[in-house]
Amino acid sequence: MKRLISAMVCLVLVFGVLFGVMAVPVSAGSNDVNGIEDGASYYIKNVNTKKYLDINGSLLSGVTTNNFAGPLSTAQRWKASRNSDGSYVFKPWSNLNFGMGVNSGSNTVVTRLYTSSTIAEVSFYLTRINDGSYYMSNKARDLCPHAILNSVSLNSSFADTARWSFEKAEKRDADLYAFEYSNYNSSTVYTMFEISMNTCGYTPYPLTNSSAGSAYTYMQYTDDIVLFRGHATAGILPFRKSSGLLNGTIIVNGSYVNKVSLWTEAIGAYEPLTPAYAIDSLPTNALASLKCVLLMGCSTGANWTIPLTYNLVGAMYNKGAHFVMGPKYDISDMTLSNFSEWFVVKAKDGGTIDSCIDYACKEAKISRDNFKCSGDVLKKIK
Repeated sequence: MKRLISAMVCLVLVFGVLFGVMAVPVSAGSNDVNGIEDGASYYIKNVNTKKYLDINGSLLSGVTTNNFAGPLSTAQRWKASRNSDGSYVFKPWSNLNFGMGVNSGSNTVVTRLYTSSTIAEVSFYLTRINDGSYYMSNKARDLCPHAILNSVSLNSSFADTARWSFEKAEKRDADLYAFEYSNYNSSTVYTMFEISMNTCGYTPYPLTNSSAGSAYTYMQYTDDIVLFRGHATAGILPFRKSSGLLNGTIIVNGSYVNKVSLWTEAIGAYEPLTPAYAIDSLPTNALASLKCVLLMGCSTGANWTIPLTYNLVGAMYNKGAHFVMGPKYDISDMTLSNFSEWFVVKAKDGGTIDSCIDYACKEAKISRDNFKCSGDVLKKIK
């Protein structure tokens, strides 16, 4: 798959290199909800109870949907199918002829046969809120599923009990971007990254001196986990060759390309950012497959104002990524490498993103306040 996508990148480079800023398009519906992929399957966890929506052991129409603690199985796995109006049907993975829904006149959330006559009862509008979780509102009843203890029922209020975290069930690639040139080497995190991502069920790709174009495309098409471990600055992810020369950049906004250049020690001069790949040029929801993005380079979480205020963390989250994290300031390479290793160690042990951050901060001896985080920290990587 990586070779096929690399070929696509090469074609884009051939036709786009003369234009400076490039975007590799993905298929995204205009009414997609940020972070939710049509056709993907999810474990849907309640923020309040920390338990998952469950079919309650039966797929008979009208059986009450439960709130289950785990361990996870197909009984808690739901396929998201987007309707033309932007609402979604969540179908139990064990039988896609059903959908999570409601009975007319009842406030109980149930599994129902999915037919043309029940489509409103099994359809939900989703609203992504600031912490990366979602409210769900039933199309037929205009009420939200709430979870209290082990039960799930409908209510009109938007409370913590109505917030849901969507953990994608499918697992694809986990990419680590590290760099080795002259007296710089950030590839020391390879071993632990590869072991941890294998244990978590992903296909790890430790990539050295990759191009920005490849990374930009993989993030859209093949990746669930991304760890960038290299030099960076506010609004710009530089990718470098083994010579130390630039190999393209990922930038937060297309206006950067003609206003900023980067110093390259290997030639003792500034280099232009081109070819530059802008996050803001991506289609809505283009990064919805990204479960966790760690931008472990200096100031990737810092704002840059040219002419508006942007930062890489927020920009990627706004394009659908579920969680993005990066330093607000300049932080030493050793500290960022240590943080990266301890983060994936905790992920391997089944920790939530929130617990991975706390653990890595403790072991790397750095305050969590040094990082900007956007998105859902309740989900697990494993």
